[in-house]
Amino acid sequence: MKKKLISLVLAAIMILTLAACTGTSESGNDVSDNNQTSGEKLFAEGTTFKVLIDSHASWPYDENWPMWKLFEEATGAKFDVLAVPAVDMATKLPLMMTDPDDLPDMMFFISAKHFADIYGPDGAFASVSENLDKMPNYKAFWESLPEGERNDNMILRISGDGNIYAPPNYGVQTVGNTRTWMYRKDIFEKHNLKTPETTDELYETAKKLKELYPDSYPLSLRSGFGNMNLMGPMWKEHFALNPYFDYNDNKWHYGIVEPEAREMVEFFRKLYTEELITPNFFTIPALSWEELVNTDRGFMMLEYLLRLDHFNIPAREKNPEYTWASMMPPKATNGKGKNEIGNQSYELAGYVVCNTGDEEMMENSFKLLDWLYSPEGIEFQSWGKEGVTYEEVDGEKKWIVGEFGSPYADLGIGTPGLYQVVKTEANEALYSEEQGINGEFCRKFQASRINPFNVLSFPDEVATERGDLYTSINQYVEEMVSKFIMGLEPMENWDEFVDEVNSMGVERLLELYTERYNDVLKNIGW
Repeated sequence: MKKKLISLVLAAIMILTLAACTGTSESGNDVSDNNQTSGEKLFAEGTTFKVLIDSHASWPYDENWPMWKLFEEATGAKFDVLAVPAVDMATKLPLMMTDPDDLPDMMFFISAKHFADIYGPDGAFASVSENLDKMPNYKAFWESLPEGERNDNMILRISGDGNIYAPPNYGVQTVGNTRTWMYRKDIFEKHNLKTPETTDELYETAKKLKELYPDSYPLSLRSGFGNMNLMGPMWKEHFALNPYFDYNDNKWHYGIVEPEAREMVEFFRKLYTEELITPNFFTIPALSWEELVNTDRGFMMLEYLLRLDHFNIPAREKNPEYTWASMMPPKATNGKGKNEIGNQSYELAGYVVCNTGDEEMMENSFKLLDWLYSPEGIEFQSWGKEGVTYEEVDGEKKWIVGEFGSPYADLGIGTPGLYQVVKTEANEALYSEEQGINGEFCRKFQASRINPFNVLSFPDEVATERGDLYTSINQYVEEMVSKFIMGLEPMENWDEFVDEVNSMGVERLLELYTERYNDVLKNIGW
């Protein structure tokens, strides 16, 4: 079925491409010049972009948002927007792909990398990597950043065939996906407790809280393996239970077979045995976890920074002292640990250019995408327009909001289709002052580099082998680690467990990651 759909798409694209060679678009815009003359609009009158976007559940698309009108004013183009609820995109997009006549000029996805990996190599999206000559602002922006930061961002977006179809966004990652260790500051102050700096202190503090609140689970953790991987650097820099790249020795490792994994599992076993974490922290439902946190039965956790306002604001209606705040990650006392957690503060949202075959509109789409990386485009996406979306108060920009009291819901600021590159200070201005202060604090304790394991895509010829190897190993690892932590498997069997994991193809898996990572770095596009 997939091959049939792809064939239909590619056949139609070829027909449209031939037709475009003998025709002109209704805009009549000269797309050979990607530079905007001073005082002129980016596009000639009559240029219209058909754009498909995700509609965010928290602030559904509103055609009357000022930001879309300002987008038209800034560029001179019209935007014919089709908004699809984000939860429906995965089912509606394949149907759209069966008929190229349904393809818009551009699409903006919250999970752009996911859809780019699926449809880009099949020809539905145009490669940014192969059109860099049309994107001088894009190139200039990324070349202005340090090489390591640039490479990390590019690796986030490279698909299995080596192309980038959904170029990286920038500036929005400093709050949205940021994780932090946090603690109930009011409870700690009430009992004269200090925030723990080591895992030994974390354990002792949890024990004291358990004595004070017998019905509590002081470490209110969820998402078991996900959070354990985030905690990896607390035991060793760059470490994770999953495969990880160690920037110190420039090698790939599988953390579960290393000594630090046993140390981590033994620590969690102790927490589990003494009921300092919930008995179902691997699988606890979100609502059950929130009820635990909201009822003074959880006091420390590793969570999204956004959870601060989520819990603090409503709880303070009954208890004004109620406060979750960021704390430094406690490090293991093995001589290798760091007061640090893994870095997952990246965003995978953004635009793609559809391979419609209309050459002129595809040129226009690249021109628009490039403008979003220009100084003017970045300023627009960040703040909008003075007097409409913000005002200057004592030298500081303040949002002009309406009935919702939200730059998202009232203005459209930061909503799908209206951000590709923003200024960090503008993005952080979208959040509460308390969240901003905590965000500035907690980012000091994030790993400086991402674990490329989380984002690396593989070409078709090795993707199946890699997937089969990792799936079988990971299933066994998660099953056994759960048993070790819950006391269903004695720790005396750990070495036997590691031998079994190694026998399942760890060496070959790491070879695949090494080869792929090296290929990506060689062909990253700069």
